Amino acid sequence: SFGITTTAMSLAQKLAATSKVLYIDFDLVSPMADSWFKINPMVSNIPGTMNGSIHNSGLGLFVEHGVNIISQHMNNIIKLVNKTKGGGLHYLSGLYYRPDSYKLATADYDGLFTMLCSNFQYIIVDFGRLGSSDVGDQLIKAISDVAYRNIVVTTANQFEVRNFKSKLSSLNIKMESIAWLFNMCTTTALDT
Repeated sequence: SFGITTTAMSLAQKLAATSKVLYIDFDLVSPMADSWFKINPMVSNIPGTMNGSIHNSGLGLFVEHGVNIISQHMNNIIKLVNKTKGGGLHYLSGLYYRPDSYKLATADYDGLFTMLCSNFQYIIVDFGRLGSSDVGDQLIKAISDVAYRNIVVTTANQFEVRNFKSKLSSLNIKMESIAWLFNMCTTTALDT
């Protein structure tokens, strides 16, 4: 693994010490933030939905029902995971099923991020790996176009860097908005 989620989590935790931060787990292949936060990603008691449904994650509710469900039930859907003196870290859970590509591509992201930006000082979006799907890549492109800063995480392998830069170029993602982080770790185990 490149360390994408680890980087996103570290950044979110650091910013949450002094600000109100939202972490969105938008990894379409392998959402894992729930394991970091040790919190159930499924939401219950939302009118018009079925408790226990795999569609009842934060992003699942958004994709299936629209931005209004998030704004009407924000305190139940977006979960506070760490309260700090300066703000706190909140979590919008990812997709744990394969949504209809059309619904995913045409969801009201402008409305979602407009609403979220009025409630949070920082929004960290963990997209996982670029190149996992065409729809996912287009979502990464759309969000990166409006983001203040994009962080790319790869290993320092020159071929991997070259290939990843090629993917960024093919999507017309502006290199001047990117901070490139090289993961120099040789193992995922924590040690001294």
